[in-house]
Amino acid sequence: MTNPKQVQHVLVCYGDSMGYHHGAKYQILSAYKKWYSRPLSTVTVVTDKPELFENYPVKLRVINEAEWKNWSLDGTQHFGVKLKGLSEVIKESECATTILLDTDMYWTSDPALLAGKVGKKKAVMYQNEGPIYGSKNRSIQKFEESLCRMELPMSEGIYHLSHESRMWGSAIVAASRDHIPALEKAYEIFKNLEPIVPAHTVEQFALSEAFRLSKINITAGKKLVDDWSSIGRKNYASPVLKEFFSKYGENNFSEHLENWQNIRIKRPLKTLINQKIKRWKETKSRS
Repeated sequence: MTNPKQVQHVLVCYGDSMGYHHGAKYQILSAYKKWYSRPLSTVTVVTDKPELFENYPVKLRVINEAEWKNWSLDGTQHFGVKLKGLSEVIKESECATTILLDTDMYWTSDPALLAGKVGKKKAVMYQNEGPIYGSKNRSIQKFEESLCRMELPMSEGIYHLSHESRMWGSAIVAASRDHIPALEKAYEIFKNLEPIVPAHTVEQFALSEAFRLSKINITAGKKLVDDWSSIGRKNYASPVLKEFFSKYGENNFSEHLENWQNIRIKRPLKTLINQKIKRWKETKSRS
């Protein structure tokens, strides 16, 4: 039976890059005492490396080999794993609200604030990145260029790009069991658009479109989080996290929880300046 007050927090991490798995652990540690350890909160990690989360107070949804192959379109696009993994854990959970946050992000405000923004016709995503038609963003323009004259057969009829189509970021997705049909629709859109649109954001666009077509209103949750999602930030944060888990081991949750605040996840100003100088020198040498 669904508990109307219970919130499931979801993290999806997979593959050989340890930065994603360590990022998931950092998110859990940074949110645990304030929010993730609440009686009505649960944490689910969708992963192909469950051994990395041994002793962590989480539920594991293990991605098996067949699921990985199917969800990633036979290994051609891994973002399908995130979309399908989210859908599956919502189906398997009795929680009223599920909140996914990408593993290169962490909460700065109470994520439960998003639960009140989720309803039968309401969901939350990271941020509104604007309309598809007439966008000045080069990545978003690829959707208009690829889809403006297309009509694609889907299980519920013909799909075509609309002047109402918008791009929403999917670093946050807060949804409910009422949204399972929309999530399944999103995966179908993803499968059909991925071979057509030469952009890395097909997964989040598919979810944006599925919510639009299902008449589900989306609000933004960006103000509740911070991140290290840029290349420069990741180049700094990933080695910092690796050093922490090398020092304390991968599975000693109690020691991790005691010491995680020693992790300096934000780049020092000196590091930022050095990265910019390095990129400038590399650009100059290529010109």
